[in-house]
Amino acid sequence: MSDEIEITESKSAQKREAHRLRAIGVRLAALNPEQLDQIPVADELRRVLSEHARITSHIARRRHTQLIGRLMRRVDVAEIEVALAALEGKSANARYTHHSLEQWRSRLIDDDGALTEFVSAYPHTDVQKVRLLVRRVRSRPEETAYTRALFRLLRDIVDDHPVPPTVI
Repeated sequence: MSDEIEITESKSAQKREAHRLRAIGVRLAALNPEQLDQIPVADELRRVLSEHARITSHIARRRHTQLIGRLMRRVDVAEIEVALAALEGKSANARYTHHSLEQWRSRLIDDDGALTEFVSAYPHTDVQKVRLLVRRVRSRPEETAYTRALFRLLRDIVDDHPVPPTVI
């Protein structure tokens, strides 16, 4: 007789974890192929995730979702969750970048000297494009399309050549 007691998770906890993993798998299946390439997943799981979009039958899609959940239980999801959060913009770094880009956009619209600071921080900037969009935003502040276009341009510039944040 052994006095060792094996401690296991309750069945409810196991089901909660299975549902959580299946939900992560569904989020992965919703990504396009370029986004999925940025996530570290096994080849078999990647193949099954790419098949998910082609399934149109409700019942078949449900069974396939269960298959994704089973495969998700075999992998370490910590790396996947971190990569998925960064891709979806939920990580702290993504929020920081988003807020700093909003600040740059506001400064560029309000202050003429801000463009010089931005170019010194990001020397690869196409100054003419930025200046043109800033001028359009200033001339038509009610049109949000130009404001969004300026934000996208700034995001592309920063994504191409990120500068580490300075500590003051």
